Amino acid sequence: MQQANSYAILEIGNASIRLIVAEVIAGKTNILSAQTTPTEGMKANCIVDPTAVMNNIRKVTRMTEKFLGIQLREVVLVFASVQSSLLPVEVSTDIQSDKREISLDDVRSLFKKASMQVRLQHDDLLNIFPVDFIVDGINGIADPKGLIALSVTMQAIMVTAPKILFYNLINCVEQAGLSIIDVYPSFYADAIEVLDGYELEQGANVVNIGEDVTTISIFADGYPRKTRVIKNGMSKVYEVLSEAYQISEKQARALVEKFGYADSISAQEIVIYHIDGRENSEEAAKSITERELATYIQGAIQDLLNELNEVLDSFQTLGQFTTVFTGGGTRLIGIENVIEREFSGKYRIHQNKVVGTSNMQATALLGVIPLVEQRERLFSRSEKTVKMDVTPVANKVKKPISQKDDTFWSKVSNYFFD
Repeated sequence: MQQANSYAILEIGNASIRLIVAEVIAGKTNILSAQTTPTEGMKANCIVDPTAVMNNIRKVTRMTEKFLGIQLREVVLVFASVQSSLLPVEVSTDIQSDKREISLDDVRSLFKKASMQVRLQHDDLLNIFPVDFIVDGINGIADPKGLIALSVTMQAIMVTAPKILFYNLINCVEQAGLSIIDVYPSFYADAIEVLDGYELEQGANVVNIGEDVTTISIFADGYPRKTRVIKNGMSKVYEVLSEAYQISEKQARALVEKFGYADSISAQEIVIYHIDGRENSEEAAKSITERELATYIQGAIQDLLNELNEVLDSFQTLGQFTTVFTGGGTRLIGIENVIEREFSGKYRIHQNKVVGTSNMQATALLGVIPLVEQRERLFSRSEKTVKMDVTPVANKVKKPISQKDDTFWSKVSNYFFD
């Protein structure tokens, strides 16, 4: 009977907090639960109200626990890519054992050597992603353990982020009663989910149109080459509508979610919404047509695409690589028509078709699953995996938050090396 590995994966975004529980059996992924709740206390992927964020995390955790009848204790955290940095590294170690067999200790030695190359005053190392292992000059090896060799080299990408920015995020999760087992940047997880093997090797641009920002990642030779974050996302659409119709951005968001259409050319001249006139004001009631609303939305999307064209052109990848669009902004009806007219390069829009997650933006959450599976195979010790405790609540004693495991920061220094 095939062993099933279960993972709880948490992503904290500007618009929503998402939590999925996935089960992997023989390489096949089943989504056991997918819960989401609106985010309060976040702006431009930074925490502005820790208490609100903590309460949101607790809410989505309770939703998951109630749905599955379990108690969640540990999660894998997906963090936004704002202000994160990429550092390529190559390290080697000689095989010292009598049999010259590469062991887990040798793999950990490579990670330790890589981590020692980080000498940043204000940033912290968040994770190390192996891109390739080279054994006695032979590359393309995913897991070198068990091979006979004189030496092994690891090519990897290290991800760092500002201490204060990430400390706040970690603290909110732990104050909500959850232990963090591992962390992954959303831009990397996005790419794993939306790009095929050919695109990862030959090159591709990944564009995530988010709430407050749009993240641009350039991938080639199997790993991220560059990232850029532009402060332009769906919130710009809400700002435009808020100003045009003198409504709040919250109302503008609701208007887009219910009636939003991005292409003014194909939109119809039909009334879709009425705005009542204000009391004690000369401002009259107004009827909004689908085409009028689409004109405003299209204008904001065009501005974003123009900025995107400039960034990719500066990276010299606009005409060279295919661009894959993902993120909440791609769910806007009619946006493909606007991209077709306004975007200068080759492109496609990624559509999530995984059963159980179609009603939420789950690209990064799904992309983390193969990364976690890869990490588990590489380290090959159960205590280092992220298998979730799925014992029914009725069959176990709940552990008080005060007795939870060591914090993420107290464990991270030993994650790769013990």
